[in-house]
Amino acid sequence: MAGPRSGRPRTPGPRDSSRDTSRDSAREGSRERETHGTESRHPADRQEGARTPPGTGPRSEPQPGVRDRTAPPSRTTGPEAPHRPGQDTPHRPAQDTSVGDLIGEVAGDLTRLVRNEIDLAKAEVKEEGRKAGKAAALFGGAGYAVGLALLLASFAAVYGLAHVIGNAWAALVVAAVWAVAGAVLQAAGRKRMGTVQPTPERSRESLREDVKWARHPTS
Repeated sequence: MAGPRSGRPRTPGPRDSSRDTSRDSAREGSRERETHGTESRHPADRQEGARTPPGTGPRSEPQPGVRDRTAPPSRTTGPEAPHRPGQDTPHRPAQDTSVGDLIGEVAGDLTRLVRNEIDLAKAEVKEEGRKAGKAAALFGGAGYAVGLALLLASFAAVYGLAHVIGNAWAALVVAAVWAVAGAVLQAAGRKRMGTVQPTPERSRESLREDVKWARHPTS
C-alpha cells in the first residue's frame, strides 16, 4: 500500500500554502527586527551615510584654481567704485593742463595777492593811526597843563616886575618868554609828527613789486 502512495506526486493543498506564507512572514519579521535593532544600537552608524547640510560639516581646504562659492566676493575683483563729489581728485599731469587752466590759476593767485596787500595796508593804517592818536593826546594834555601853569606864572611875573620896571614892561617880558617856549614846543611837535606816515609805505612798495612782477613774470 505504500508503493502506489509514494509514487504519486503530491499536490500542495491549502494547508501547505498557508504554512509557507506564515513561514515567509516570520522570516521577514525577524529580518526587520534584526535591522531595527542594529540601527537602534548604532545611531552613529545609521547617520554616517546621511547627507551633511552645507556649511555645518568640516570645511575643506580650498584647492588652487577653484573658487569658493561660500566665500564673500572680494572687493579687489569687483568693478571700480564710481567717484563721488567731494573726494580728492587725482592730480592731473602737466601735459593735460590747458592754457585756460593756467590763466585761471594766475588770476586766482593775483586775486589772493591783492587781498593780502589790502589786509597789509589796513594793518599799517591802523598802526599809524594809533601812533598819531597817542601823539595828539600827549599834545593835548601837555598844552592844557602848560596853559594853566603859564597863566598863573604870567600873572605872578607881571606883578613881580611891576614893582621894578612898571606894569607894561613886566607884561611884555613875560609874553616874550612864553613866545620862545611856544616856538620850542612847536618845533618838537613838528619833529614828532614827521615820523607819522599817513600812507602805508610798505604796502605801496609791495604793490609796486607785484605790478612789476605781473608785467615781467620771468624777470
